[in-house]
Amino acid sequence: MFAYKKRGWTEEKEAERSCLYRLHGVVSHLGNSLDSGHYISDVAEGEGDSWLTFNDSEVSHMNESAVLKRRAKTAYLLFYVRSGAEENNPPFWKWDHRAVTPCP
Repeated sequence: MFAYKKRGWTEEKEAERSCLYRLHGVVSHLGNSLDSGHYISDVAEGEGDSWLTFNDSEVSHMNESAVLKRRAKTAYLLFYVRSGAEENNPPFWKWDHRAVTPCP
């Protein structure tokens, strides 16, 4: 295979088109079967390494590596945020869904 560059292509243009996502939330199913078990969620607390774990009325802190390790086999739903979305858009509760630009 050989390298191909489209006419007018630059690394800056490619960077504009790139779509990098950061894991922001996890819903996990804890149990032995689909008929029984318990759901919990982990949510990133901002841009740092700190995560919140919601287990019914109990809320606890955990770092990102612990979340990734503990939820590797129990993750049911994963939520991602596009990198840079926080800088270019207001917080999600103020989003106008018509104004959010999808990834190319």
